[in-house]
This record gives sequence, structure tokens and C-alpha cells, in this order.
Amino acid sequence: MYEEQKRPLGSDERKLGPIILAHGVLGFNRIFFIRYFNGVLSQLHESGYEAYSNKVSKAGSIAKRANELKETILGIPELSDRLKALENRNSGSNMGSSRVPGLNIIAHSMGGLDARYMISRLGMAPYVDSLTTISTPHTHDPVIDLIPSAFGEELKVIDILKKLFIDMEAFGDLTTTSIQEFNENTPDAPGVKYFSYAGAKKYIHRREFFHTSFQYLTENFGPNDGLVTVEGSKWGKYIRTIDADHLEQIGWGNFINIPENLKVPEKLRKLSLKFIRRFNDGYFDHLSFYVEIAEMLSKETR
Repeated sequence: MYEEQKRPLGSDERKLGPIILAHGVLGFNRIFFIRYFNGVLSQLHESGYEAYSNKVSKAGSIAKRANELKETILGIPELSDRLKALENRNSGSNMGSSRVPGLNIIAHSMGGLDARYMISRLGMAPYVDSLTTISTPHTHDPVIDLIPSAFGEELKVIDILKKLFIDMEAFGDLTTTSIQEFNENTPDAPGVKYFSYAGAKKYIHRREFFHTSFQYLTENFGPNDGLVTVEGSKWGKYIRTIDADHLEQIGWGNFINIPENLKVPEKLRKLSLKFIRRFNDGYFDHLSFYVEIAEMLSKETR
């Protein structure tokens, strides 16, 4: 499933192809008026970019989620002409004509691994110009590594859940050992540009969701966003580190925010935002961040 655009498009003027937003583990596209990338789709549309969001399995394996991501992209009706043009571009049948911009995937967390798999191993490289990842555990995930020791490896928790028809294979794929094996089997695709961002906080208050994992990572692995380390997030051309924890990066700091489509009086929305900023110790403007990424891609993918 995908979220379709609602505004006239202006990305052709910027020479940037369509943007695809790929969510992380336990993520979703839209639940009623709540979106995983809170407000991002509308902000990109208002800024003149063609953008779509999608839905894959919440905690399926990388391979499963990657296949679902591919099916979702190929199934977007508005992209059918674009995809055919890209096929012609890569077959050489439209030589001499202007270049057709390809897809630009912006992925958060595990979504970056799904996208890398899809591009390199599912034949999607010819359609994709770039992949930008945000706090994706490209080389290691120390927090996920704690799960076997917390539950006892002999319990084989993931296998038990699978027998109960609860798909949690993502957590097996996100261990450091599995990620290293993934990297060996998933080389970057020639012709696709890879960019990455990381998140890091100077501190996370004990009342906040990632306080315990943040402390553990800080003491043992260095700067992090409460779930993924800065060093582990680097892949391709590293752009910069943003001052945001793992949830603030998608507009859900402390889980407290107003969903963009929830109809509330504008005065109440502004008052609530002031309250949120006070409660959060700091405030990260995630909407401007995604526009920044789109502007960067407009320059880097010309």
C-alpha cells in the first residue's frame, strides 16, 4: 500500500525524480490519521516534490520487506509511465532525448537495509537514482544484539514466535552478525548514489523512551540516537549528524505530537507544539530536515 500525492507536482522543474519514503521496523504507512513519517509527505508535496510513502511488513525479514517494497513501488499507478521511461532509458531506446530522472528512496532505520537489498538483489537498480538512509544500522546494531542475552539464546525466541504465526524475523536479521553477512552479500549497485545521515543526542532524559539504550550505547559505542550509533549509520557519502533521537527523526519525539491530519483548531495546535517543545528538552524540525534532503538530492543527482 502507498500514500498517493495530493498536490500538483513540481519535481520536474528541479530535475529530481519521485521520492519514495521507506519506513523502519515495526513501522507503518498510515493508521487512520497517523502516519509513520509524520507530516513529511505533505511537506514534500508543498515544497514541490513528487513523493510517496509505502507499507511493508512490520517485523518481517529484510528479504521479505524488500520484496514488498519492490511490489509496492511497481504497483503505484502514478509511476507507471515513469517506470516505462526508465526501462527505455536503460535499454538505450531513448538515446538522444533528455535524461529521465529515476527514483530517490529516503529510508529510516531498517528501511535502509530493505532498500539496499531491493536495489542490489531484486533488479531495481535501473529504476533508482539514489538511496538516502537515516539512522540505518549498516554495520552493527548493539541494542538488537542484547535481545538473545536478555531472553536466553537457548529459547530461540524468534523461532518460537514464528511457530505462533508472529513474524519477528527482522530482529534476527538486525543482529551485528547478520548485518555483516548481509553486507557481504549485498554490494552497492553501480549507478546508484548512496547517502547517509545519523542521529545523536548529547543526552536523553530518564523520562524519555530511549534513556536506557542511549546510556548503554553512549558508554560502550559512542554517539547515538538512542537506538543506532553514528558510526553504524554511515554508508556511501555521509552527509551529517542531526540532533535528533530515533523517533524525533520521523516527527514523533517521546511519542508526543499532533498527527498532521488530525483536525484541531490552529491555536490549539500551536499551544500544543509549545508544550511539546518544553517537554522534549530540545526540538528537532524534522519537516525542514526532509526538505533539506530533497534539496541535497536535487543537486547531487543531476
